[in-house]
Amino acid sequence: MFVQLNEENRIIGTADENCFPEDTIVIEFNFPEDFDFDNQYEFEIVDGKLVASESEDAKRYREEAEQLEKREEFLSTAPATLSDQDDAVCALYEENLAIKETAAEQDDAICYLYEQLLKEGETNGK
Repeated sequence: MFVQLNEENRIIGTADENCFPEDTIVIEFNFPEDFDFDNQYEFEIVDGKLVASESEDAKRYREEAEQLEKREEFLSTAPATLSDQDDAVCALYEENLAIKETAAEQDDAICYLYEQLLKEGETNGK
């Protein structure tokens, strides 16, 4: 099989016949029978041997896929997290209302006691 290589010896094309431009690097190479030609761009031929080597494009694609997966994982858990935060905020709001109600009742009691003291002072002062 004819193999077109780039300057780094990465496989950029394969063909049964030499149909590549004359000004490119072309060699003949016998691939293993189980070689996956769909992933040929992830290999180099170094000293007549097939060497697996992730291309820059593949690295970039893999990194983007990993980032996308992380984003999707975050987004899939975010609603639960936001829901938990909403529940916590509601609980704090309800607790705050209860405290205000208690404080209002205490204010009423203080006012009542103060009024009683004033009435007693008026009664005792006469």
